[in-house]
Amino acid sequence: MASLALSASQGARYDTLANSAFVENRPTTETAKLLKDELLFRRATQIYLWALPLINTLGMKVGSEKTFGAGYNVLPVWKKSSRLARRLP
Repeated sequence: MASLALSASQGARYDTLANSAFVENRPTTETAKLLKDELLFRRATQIYLWALPLINTLGMKVGSEKTFGAGYNVLPVWKKSSRLARRLP
């Protein structure tokens, strides 16, 4: 149910963008603002998604240094990994 409502709201958003007013093939002031806001939203979403792996890596580094110490000679190794239980057939 929630995904259906989300899909409907996204459709309404795209309909608003698609049906924006143009005068002589030029966007009106309102349409230009709407398109700029959409562009900024998409850029922000891409930056967030691209930054996730970096944030995860930095979190692992900071946590490892806090727990095991910092330095080039410190290498934490876990005896049991969650991946060991999951073997491919």
